[in-house]
Amino acid sequence: MSNKVFAITSKCSLVVSMGDITLWKGDAIVNAANERMLGGGGVDGAIHNAAGPQLLEACYQVPEVGPRVRCPVGEARITDGFKLTSKHVIHAVGPIYSRNDSKCSELLEAAYMNSLRVGAEHGCTSIAFPAISCGIFRYPLIPAATIAVSSCIAFAKSSENTVKMLGRDGQIAQLVALMGGEADVRAMESSEPMSSVGYPVIVVYGYNSTGKSSSVLAALNTMKESNHATYTAFVDCTTIYNARQVFTDILRQIDPLARSQPDDVLAPFPTQSNGDGYHNLNLLGFVQCLCKIMMGLHTMNVPNVVIVLDNVDLLIARGFSDLLRSLCRLNDELSIKLRFSLVLITRGISLQLEKLLLPFVPTHVHFPLYTQEEISDILVDQLKLWEHERLFRAWVKYLHQLFEHDCHDWIEFRYMIIQLLPLFYQHCPEDGGYDPTSDQYKASYKQLVHQTQLRAKSLLQHLYHRNTTIESQAESASEERVHLPFGCLMLVLASYLSSFNPQESDAVYFSTAHIAKKRRKGGSSGAPKKMTKKQAEAVPQHLLGPKVFPLQRLLAIYSSILEEYDPPATLGLEADDLSTTLSRSEVFNHINVLTRMCLLQRISNLEDLDDIKLRCLADHEFIERISRQIEFPLENFLNQMA
Repeated sequence: MSNKVFAITSKCSLVVSMGDITLWKGDAIVNAANERMLGGGGVDGAIHNAAGPQLLEACYQVPEVGPRVRCPVGEARITDGFKLTSKHVIHAVGPIYSRNDSKCSELLEAAYMNSLRVGAEHGCTSIAFPAISCGIFRYPLIPAATIAVSSCIAFAKSSENTVKMLGRDGQIAQLVALMGGEADVRAMESSEPMSSVGYPVIVVYGYNSTGKSSSVLAALNTMKESNHATYTAFVDCTTIYNARQVFTDILRQIDPLARSQPDDVLAPFPTQSNGDGYHNLNLLGFVQCLCKIMMGLHTMNVPNVVIVLDNVDLLIARGFSDLLRSLCRLNDELSIKLRFSLVLITRGISLQLEKLLLPFVPTHVHFPLYTQEEISDILVDQLKLWEHERLFRAWVKYLHQLFEHDCHDWIEFRYMIIQLLPLFYQHCPEDGGYDPTSDQYKASYKQLVHQTQLRAKSLLQHLYHRNTTIESQAESASEERVHLPFGCLMLVLASYLSSFNPQESDAVYFSTAHIAKKRRKGGSSGAPKKMTKKQAEAVPQHLLGPKVFPLQRLLAIYSSILEEYDPPATLGLEADDLSTTLSRSEVFNHINVLTRMCLLQRISNLEDLDDIKLRCLADHEFIERISRQIEFPLENFLNQMA
């Protein structure tokens, strides 16, 4: 049997072959089914005979969408392959051919496209088609083959240029429509197409690890590929400490001539200015430069400009409300005609942000928490467990119920899954061909659940004591180590200094700590400064109890001690570990970890993102143990006479 291979794209090929489709080895074969999905003649009956009675039972489990209809004409459903050599069977229903029906070609094309879409959603990379509707449905061979080939080519080319995020297709399509692109109505919850006019202010909000930033970036890429928005800028406000940085980042991303130039704006003391002229602008200069860029495009089309500010709540917390208000009314300030959209990404809509945006009538896009089914889809795709998909999904459903109240978000839940994954491999069959109704499957799943319960108890006790690369060779064998990431350890030290050092002494201690450190290294034998009587009688602050401190002060102290800390080479730290800048997600992840370990206490409400206040609950012995573990000079920074 000979095959003819035709390259469609650089990653996809179309193979024309003749043979028995039930013997084909791959991810999925397509069954030319009827609307009932309960077997029939031709290729439908051959596939059911080869797969065994389990396939018919699986088809019975597919819910009916109408009287005696499980899969309407033009749509597709997927089941396991059971005794077939392929992993899945995609049931597609083609139309009954009629010369007088003009919709036959559209329905046949939809059957092919939906089969490919369903296969792609389940991780299938190789799919075999029969000649759908060419048997008892009497569709002519040449027109049917033309539709089949054109459908495969169209799907392959569209998939190559499409960014997919499992569980977030609806939000991405909505964002594209709101930013002035063409909305994909099939991916959106609403069946009505949205007007592609571009909304001036779009607020994207949702909890941690819900895919907000990645989805906005995917929407921007879709806009660029479809030529609906060539001029875009994405600014992460985590590293923004003055308005000039915002203006510079936006202009250098929008201006095509400045994108290749180096960016030294964040340097503390720049010695020379960049040649693009975007290094020291106020609002008026920013508006003038933006107008100059737009007027130099020499295009008859109205330009569509999209500016995204990520972690915008952090921008408000640093006192840049006026800057944000000016960007919201930027469309009215410009002297040229353009479509402008400002996208604001935030973890939650605080009262201050809501009041600030109220005059601009923003539109909102909510990113809810991932459901258990969506988490299963993501994990199956990331861990490539399509061969054991049914058993894995049942196991994930059980673990989701077990860890629902212990894992803060789905990222932590994925960590738990990875820790328990060896147990799953021990109890799943090697060939993946198991029947969920068989006694062997039930016994295997019951044993897997029992072993998971035993392993989960010990895993929950050490949920955040994860292995890191911090391994000191000079460690004392008698002292227990604190197994936390390096960033978490430094954040604990910073929280202790924030609670037990008075705020007015921050500038003094963090500017002189490195001097004291150099003196000790140099072997200075100077006598210690004599204390006054009042200082000698003062009670140390760590005996009075910790004080409440704001999150901004914690991050400032964290950056200060990390800049002056000289870690020993035995810790084996990378350059990224010593970065003084933490992303918003890293800060909240570390704080959540320390809160669950009762090392930090959050005083402010969870909904209050503008003024987060914390208190350190770690005792002095624990802090000293961390200091010895990473050889941190705690005495240089701690105000003993507070």
